[in-house]
Amino acid sequence: MKKTTLLLILVVIVFSLFAFGCGGAKATPDLSAGKAVVESKCTTCHAIGVIEVAKYDKAGWTDTVTRMVAKGAALTADDQTKAVEYLAATYK
Repeated sequence: MKKTTLLLILVVIVFSLFAFGCGGAKATPDLSAGKAVVESKCTTCHAIGVIEVAKYDKAGWTDTVTRMVAKGAALTADDQTKAVEYLAATYK
């Protein structure tokens, strides 16, 4: 085989390994909107420290946020989703 053919094969192999290696990485979700909801809405009744010490999974945070809305927290459905995603990722 010619040197150029071998070089081309090597480049393809290296590129393939790089592409497959990078493809498995998960993107980190942007939780800034959920953080903003928690900081602006939840802290009107709770100090951030109360929220920080609570350690729930996603279902636990969903139940908690639903309970707070039932008690009068002014959160839209979108706010609730963002808050739960942020809380579940940050305080688990």
